[in-house]
Amino acid sequence: MTQILFALEWLPSYRLPLLEMLRTKLSHDGIAMNVAYGQAPGSKADRGIDRNLSWGLYRENRIYRLGPQTFCSQPVADLVRQHDVVIVQQEAALWLNAKLALGIVKPRLGWAMWGHGAHFIQQETSAPAEWLKRWETRKCDHFFAYTRTSKECVLSLGLREGNITIVNNTLATPDTGTPSEDVRALAGAIRDRTSNVGIMISSLDKWKRVPFLIEVLQLTRAAIPDFEFIVIGAGDYDAPLRTLANEVPWLHLAGNKFDSDKAALASVAKVTIHPGLVGLHIIDAFRLQCPMVTTPVDFHSHEIDYLESGFNGVMTSKSDDPAEMSQEVVRILQDETWRSRLIAGGEQTMKGLAVDASVDRFRAGIKSILARGLGQ
Repeated sequence: MTQILFALEWLPSYRLPLLEMLRTKLSHDGIAMNVAYGQAPGSKADRGIDRNLSWGLYRENRIYRLGPQTFCSQPVADLVRQHDVVIVQQEAALWLNAKLALGIVKPRLGWAMWGHGAHFIQQETSAPAEWLKRWETRKCDHFFAYTRTSKECVLSLGLREGNITIVNNTLATPDTGTPSEDVRALAGAIRDRTSNVGIMISSLDKWKRVPFLIEVLQLTRAAIPDFEFIVIGAGDYDAPLRTLANEVPWLHLAGNKFDSDKAALASVAKVTIHPGLVGLHIIDAFRLQCPMVTTPVDFHSHEIDYLESGFNGVMTSKSDDPAEMSQEVVRILQDETWRSRLIAGGEQTMKGLAVDASVDRFRAGIKSILARGLGQ
């Protein structure tokens, strides 16, 4: 039986539905799929990751530092050699990728990368790291691109179009079970007070523009006196929000919440306010019916491709004008016809971003790799 291996640095919980569904569908094609993964990086250990995958292959990573750079060695060479195709993340910090590119470690037929195509935050990468990533990408046999922009990045490196599959990076529908007691209490209390509620679902790093967000919130509160705001997520840059939350009753820091808890809090909100880097949380805005308002910063992740301003969300005209962003938030809160139109656009967009559609694209790409490899 043909065997496929996903060799992942770590296993985010949000990837499980895609991996499990893909494994089931590939088995119908006579293809066995395995996942090898290690421990989560320390900075991401609180984001709902590292679940025990009963059929997965856990191998503890070895972490090394060379100057300011951190590298990850995945001890999976034996597994790579036992599989026909290996799929890895497009990360310069993963030594396995360099070994595959150099031919030091070889699967039986070929190997593929899965990722953005290029680093979307130029300020966070180094020239040597980007050179290494580009070189490794040119050496792979196939590329699974997150979005159409990812595909364009890889085409610019010289990969053939037929060797690239756009999978559309996405999230599964959250668990609809019973939310926790504290979440039910918070959601109920907010619902009793107001219907003018905004939300942000995101880790709080420096690219989320927390000071700018606070300006937008204060302007919105001045325009709508009963406006309240919920933050789902945490991070190293949450101090200004914590300070404000201690001073005002309308800002609620819920911390990291997942599945039914996240859905319950979003159910009382009408708009997503996200002035900084937009990534996969745009999927939350669509499926939880909280249209997103964001700004045209130059460091969005490639999932910003999914936003069509005026159709399924709003992109402001300026990146540095909190008053403009607040005005767009107020419009969504006060104009139900406008909000309903954006929600409908999000629902339409999600038809192409369902996990099963992404699985089918992965499946087709894998079968393409196998067809080329077996034909050699």
